[in-house]
Amino acid sequence: SCPDCGVDLMEIEPRMFSFNNPSGACPTCTGLGMQMKFDEQLIVPNEELSIMQGAITAPGYNSVNAKGSMSKVLFDALAAKYGFSLETPFKDLPRKIKDIIFYGTKEKLRITYSNVRGTGTYDYAFEGVINTLRRRYNETSEAMRAEFEEYMTNIECPDCHGKRLRPEVLAITVNGKNISELANMELSDLYEWVSNVEEHLEDKQKQIAGEILKEIRTRLKFMLDVGLEYLSLNRQSM
Repeated sequence: SCPDCGVDLMEIEPRMFSFNNPSGACPTCTGLGMQMKFDEQLIVPNEELSIMQGAITAPGYNSVNAKGSMSKVLFDALAAKYGFSLETPFKDLPRKIKDIIFYGTKEKLRITYSNVRGTGTYDYAFEGVINTLRRRYNETSEAMRAEFEEYMTNIECPDCHGKRLRPEVLAITVNGKNISELANMELSDLYEWVSNVEEHLEDKQKQIAGEILKEIRTRLKFMLDVGLEYLSLNRQSM
């Protein structure tokens, strides 16, 4: 336990250094190194179109041009409150308006509706297209998520930055290198590091690490001998 940062660490064991194990995997991305995020460009694939022409293709918002639809009523209220036209090509809308459309507004909209019972109004806090899609994605069944995932793309995990391991694990180093940094090195550089690291270890550490380092050097040497020195251990398979 660190008295400065308050981080507690369990006893160090091999499973902690695997992103396939809950003990080591980054809790934010569950060891994937990436997260799926709704992509503005996939939601509006053709910015030459206006909202009324169907620029927004995501589920629940692709019926804005249908008279009487809830999407039409909602976007009429947005346009009236923030002073833009639903006929304007999406690419020509100010960034501020696009942010309101994608991410919502804290200000409530006055929605006017009409149905067989008559007309009426109510106040509605618009959460934004992307926030609504994210909420529906989290609430829906696994079978229905595939439809939403057509509008998502992979981004680097904001917490582990693609390293896939917990920050506590990445804080563990050998001669200043954590396991992610070593896995990112080209095999030729990694072999040199492994060959020289014993020089920086104390006698007891050398005794513990000796056989392990010997085995690592043997495996790395084999890969170098077959011409794979340009690869790194974290290279993804296709």
